Order: sequence, then C-alpha cells, then structure tokens
Amino acid sequence: MLVSVRFPREGHKFFTICLSQVQELGLQTAYSDNDAVYRYIRKLMALPFLPHHEIRPMFVRLSVQAETQPLRDLIAYIQNQWIDSTIFPQKTGVFSMSRSVPITTSKDGTML
Repeated sequence: MLVSVRFPREGHKFFTICLSQVQELGLQTAYSDNDAVYRYIRKLMALPFLPHHEIRPMFVRLSVQAETQPLRDLIAYIQNQWIDSTIFPQKTGVFSMSRSVPITTSKDGTML
C-alpha cells in the first residue's frame, strides 16, 4: 500500500539537506543501523515542522544530546546553515508556507 502526502517545500528542502550532511559526515551507517541515531537525526529533521517559537529551544535541547563528533558536526552545520542563518526561513517554519511538494511513501513510511 502506498500513501501519498503533501510535504511542505521548505521542510522537504531541509530534510534533503540533512540527509546529504548525514552522508557527508559519515553518519549513513549509524543512521541506517542504529535506532537511537536514526531517531535523533529524525528529530533534527522535524524541526521545521514545529511552531517557529519552539524551533530554537528544541534545537538547543537536541544539541546537548549529540554524543559523537559526527553528530556534533551535524549540529554545528544545522546551527550555521539554518538556526543562525538569515537566509533559510527558520523564523517561520513550514506553518506559514503554502507551497508543498507531493511525496509518495510506502506503508512503512519510507520515501519512494
């Protein structure tokens, strides 16, 4: 069974950027094989879906939980490129975004 959802464009962009950084930082194996690492990175990827006033406090809470250098590097990247950036629209999150892109996922939630 396939499930089709509408994914806000900015959320999709952030998700894609995070996945490319996971690969670049050598976290792909841990992301795929370690449930705790997978859940931690997914929480980071979910930040744009929080109300804008909750994004920074949640990021801070998550950042202190980074236990390995690659995870700390991912935190630093997200902070530099998104949290502290004036370019990426972090101040609004996806709640104010009206555009979305269709994403098709399988029943278990993996993107196709």
